Amino acid sequence: MDNLILYNSIDMPLRIFLNAYCDEDYSQVENFEAVYLEFVEAIGGKKLADKMGDQMEYEALKFKVLLVQLCMSILSLKALNDDQQKKLDAVFIRLKSLNYHLMVPAPDLDDVDVYCNQIIGWVRLDAINLKEMQVEMMKKMKKENGKATRTDFTRNLVRISAALKVTLTDQISVREYTQWVQEMEDYSEIINSQRSQHSHKTLATA
Repeated sequence: MDNLILYNSIDMPLRIFLNAYCDEDYSQVENFEAVYLEFVEAIGGKKLADKMGDQMEYEALKFKVLLVQLCMSILSLKALNDDQQKKLDAVFIRLKSLNYHLMVPAPDLDDVDVYCNQIIGWVRLDAINLKEMQVEMMKKMKKENGKATRTDFTRNLVRISAALKVTLTDQISVREYTQWVQEMEDYSEIINSQRSQHSHKTLATA
């Protein structure tokens, strides 16, 4: 059944994620670059992402692209009454607040269809730039983190299972995996702290 499903978030099964990440098999994953960024952030790599100088620029552009696409999609509808027209007028005002028209000679700020046609090229360019930024950020993260192998993931599952007395396989979701990794990190910190305290007590009584 899995071959009928396309995933676009870390709620996908871990094994599907590993097929894409380790084997570059993207047949069941949409927009893997975005999924990978979500994985890095969820597993505790947000600090790494924040170190990258273009992180804030990426987030701002992502918001802008999503907003303009939403506005233009709504404006493609036709109002059936005055209330709907008022809502469309408000959306048009919001679209113009993104200032795409500043890059257009003689923009038409009154006609929705003309305005959208005038700015569509710049909107598409932003979408392309966003995609390129996603790819570049993923490359940087892989380079700094070092790309884990399928064996590394399997060993981690075994280690977590043994330490926390659970049974984990690659059937769990990626989101669950990141949660268990953080749980393991918390557990390790507790164990290390207890060992440190025990060591200090031993030295004090020696």
